[in-house]
Amino acid sequence: MARKCALMVAGWLLVSSPAFAQVQRVVVETEGMSNACLPALEGALKQTESIYKYATSVPKQMFSVIYYAGEKFDPLALRRIADQGEAYVLKFHVSAVGTLEKEGDRRVFVAGENRFAITGADGVPLGVPVGIIGLVDDEENPMTMTPDDIQVLTDSPTDESAPPRK
Repeated sequence: MARKCALMVAGWLLVSSPAFAQVQRVVVETEGMSNACLPALEGALKQTESIYKYATSVPKQMFSVIYYAGEKFDPLALRRIADQGEAYVLKFHVSAVGTLEKEGDRRVFVAGENRFAITGADGVPLGVPVGIIGLVDDEENPMTMTPDDIQVLTDSPTDESAPPRK
């Protein structure tokens, strides 16, 4: 299911390239989400200023958020939002645009203000724009990302990213 979820957002990421690097979308897999608690979860999502759009699914036990341009992915905030809906976060599937950099002996994916130690991106060139969809472990410092899909962004497709927050 996790792989299927990540692939669903792959198309969305690869056809949009924002004006600058950032985490664009996060799909949050949960456990314990219920219809009774959905209003509290959605209320918390609505009140989060960095979130442009969101969607929830009790049957799939997940919610997704799209950030305004220039906003930062904050896993702790998403965990608190899930708590308000009495759900427990299992996984974060992150869709982002940025660049790979070398820091010591590891590769780091820089997406706006977010930095992720990345695995499995040895063949991807450093310093060029890339789109990545991957599973993020926010318990590491820096956060780690295991990519499901990496695409070097050489074309300039239509910008379908969220607008800046007003």
